Amino acid sequence: MNTADQAVTALGFDTTWYRHGHSDNEAILCLHSLGLDGSSFNGVAKLLASNRTIISFDQRGHGAASGCSPHSFAELVSDAANALGTIGAKQVHIVGHSMGAAVAATLASRHPQIKSLTVIASPPTGLPAFIDRAVAQQVGMDEVIEVTLQRWFSDAPVDERARNSLSNMTPEGFDASWKALAQFQGYAIIAASLPPTLCLSFAQDLSTPPAVHTDIATTINSEGSTAHHISLPGAGHMGLLTQSERVAAELNLFLDRRVPHIKEDMAHG
Repeated sequence: MNTADQAVTALGFDTTWYRHGHSDNEAILCLHSLGLDGSSFNGVAKLLASNRTIISFDQRGHGAASGCSPHSFAELVSDAANALGTIGAKQVHIVGHSMGAAVAATLASRHPQIKSLTVIASPPTGLPAFIDRAVAQQVGMDEVIEVTLQRWFSDAPVDERARNSLSNMTPEGFDASWKALAQFQGYAIIAASLPPTLCLSFAQDLSTPPAVHTDIATTINSEGSTAHHISLPGAGHMGLLTQSERVAAELNLFLDRRVPHIKEDMAHG
C-alpha cells in the first residue's frame, strides 16, 4: 500500500493526497484554506528545499472530498491527526493556511512530535461572521463565489485557481466548512502547548490583516511558547497563491534553523 492509499484509508473518505519530494528524515504536512484544496500548496512545495517531503490533502468539503462535508471543527482536526499518523519521517512540521492554520495550530498543540508550526493568514478564533458566510444553500454557489473572490483579491486580479477550487465545492460543503471554522476556540487556550511558530501574514489581507497575526504571536509568546510574525507586502488573503516564491523563502528560512535551537534563535532574533 502506498502513502496515498494509506492516507485515504486512515481518513475514511475519498480525497486526493499530494506529495512533493521524498525524505525519511523531515516532512511537512500542509493544510489548505477554506475554499481551496490540497493543490494550493503545489507552488510553494516545489520551491521548498528538496531534502523534505511536503504532503497535503483535500480536506472534507473540498476538491476530491467535496462530497463529504465536515460535521465539526473537531472532525477536521481528527482528519489531520490521521493524516499525520501516516507520515513516517523523523521530524514533522505543520503548515496551515487560513482555515488550515486553525486546524494546524489545534493539532500542533496536541501532538508534541510536531517540531514547528507555521500559520498563514490565520483567523484569531472562530467568529460569528463565519456563520453569516454559510449561505450558499440559500443564495447559490455563484453568488458566494463572487463575494469570496472580492474579499480574497480586493487589490489584485482574481487567481483562477481560487475560482476553480471554489467552483468544485457543493453548497452543503461550503456552508458546513464555515460553520466548522466558527467552532475554532482560538489561540489563547492552546498557546502554551505550541511548538516554535511562524505567523505569516499579507499586508493587503482584508480577512486576516497583519495586526491579527501580531496579536496571535503576542498571545503565544505571553504563554511561554515562541512565535515570530512576518508580514509580506503586495498580497491579500490568497498570498499563498500569488506570492508563492516569497512564502517558500520564508518557510525555508524558518525551517532551516536547527529545530532544537529555534526557540533560542527566535528569542534573540
